Amino acid sequence: MNGFWIWWCRPVPRARPAKLSTAGRFLPQRNQDGTTLADDPTSTSRKRDAARTKATILRSAVAEFAQHGPAGTRVDEIAIRAGVNKSLIYQYFGSKQELYADVLADVLTRATEHFASLAQESVAASETETFQDKVGVFMRGHLRALDAMPEYPRLMAWENLEGGKTLAQPQVRRAFLALLDRLQQMLKGLADRGVKIADADPRHVMLSAMALNQYFVLFKTVSQDVLRVSDTEQGNRDSWVDFCSRMYGGLAR
Repeated sequence: MNGFWIWWCRPVPRARPAKLSTAGRFLPQRNQDGTTLADDPTSTSRKRDAARTKATILRSAVAEFAQHGPAGTRVDEIAIRAGVNKSLIYQYFGSKQELYADVLADVLTRATEHFASLAQESVAASETETFQDKVGVFMRGHLRALDAMPEYPRLMAWENLEGGKTLAQPQVRRAFLALLDRLQQMLKGLADRGVKIADADPRHVMLSAMALNQYFVLFKTVSQDVLRVSDTEQGNRDSWVDFCSRMYGGLAR
């Protein structure tokens, strides 16, 4: 009985209260070895897993939005494609509209990277080349960029059909302005190399050349069913670029 009474009355160690920093915030609890929960390798692993999961969701969302557009895309289908629970999508991105904005920002950012190399090709073209040749270099490079990012022209077409409202979202606008800035640098580089265009705004020339290529890629069924040509057949692609380049040939002075 005395032994039980001694055990019952023993002092029980209390958990140390969390300390406050001078800024009034709680300091992290430390383990016996001095590490904190933030130092826990399992915590770092969880963060890496979360980043991978978020990237997988984003890739799946890019594919779904490009295929079905912002109105026709279902979050359930994105979850199935990504192999995740639908609740994770809302946890990481907030809403379908916010996810769509992140999709546009991601695609525009990657398009800017492609156009960066395209700008170098166009500007670095030999000074002895004609303006028509330079347009050809640009259009061939632009077609390669569209091949590498088939979701880019589709998403931009969907967004413009929807009125371009999502382009006003901060993260999308930043990415879009970066893309426009890259195109402006390309025009400036050509001007610095002595390329002058008569009676035409250089921006209109570039936008129309890009529009021709996007039509060539997006309206492939017209080419295949009506013109009996394929957008993937190299000979047809070369003929397309040569034809478009000749249209611009008379603009240089």
